[in-house]
Amino acid sequence: MPQAAGSLAISKKHKSVYVLAQYPDYNIDAYKYDEDLKTFTRHSNTPFSITNLAYVGIAAHPTKDHLYLSAWSTSNNITHVTLDPSSGEIQSYTHYTIGNQNHFLKVSPDGKFLIVANTSSSAIRVFDIDQSTGAISENSNSPYIFGDGAKPVDLVITSDSKTIYTVAHATNKVYGLDISETGEISQITGSPFGPGSDSDIIGWSISMSYDENILVAKYRSGDTFEIYKRDKTNNTLSLLHREKLEVSMGGANASIIKIK
Repeated sequence: MPQAAGSLAISKKHKSVYVLAQYPDYNIDAYKYDEDLKTFTRHSNTPFSITNLAYVGIAAHPTKDHLYLSAWSTSNNITHVTLDPSSGEIQSYTHYTIGNQNHFLKVSPDGKFLIVANTSSSAIRVFDIDQSTGAISENSNSPYIFGDGAKPVDLVITSDSKTIYTVAHATNKVYGLDISETGEISQITGSPFGPGSDSDIIGWSISMSYDENILVAKYRSGDTFEIYKRDKTNNTLSLLHREKLEVSMGGANASIIKIK
């Protein structure tokens, strides 16, 4: 595995894990999972070098042959990667220059949208995905800009593709957003959630349990995490627990593992 691994994405279609290595090479490592042997085999053409950009996020299309990368840069900051339809190995890539300082990103479970946390403009950007080519174009309803200067960093999307939760590093709160079938975003009543306003922490990552009842938000610098219970009737969140760890959780790309 890469010595400085950052984000990872799982392609269910190809039964492969794609690992984004950040420092110093900014490349992608990929591993095929063997269900019988319960082992991983490295793809023959990885690590695959794209370009020396400050990539931070990677997402896989749930049913198609596409990956998407986000970069903390002013140009070429969204990259579409095409996979071989049979092997899942990386074939080619296309750069887009969209916004500035894009952070983590996800593909909606229905495969319609690429959703990006755009930190510098305090916005969530929504892109339509061409289901044939994987090419992206910004949705006519995008971007959704937070009025309080939240600066979203990471996000999760519910399995019905109707709700987004994002953690922000300017307010240190979790925001709940509805997304319509046409890609229009609106904030959930009661959002944002959490105490926020802690100068010692910086909102950084968020994860959701498999049953989508629990969310965990991780805060960088202050080594703090929060656990929320989700009300599925109205998508509001209730804070269950907040704790600052005695042992440092370290680097910028600390992540939360999904709870089974």
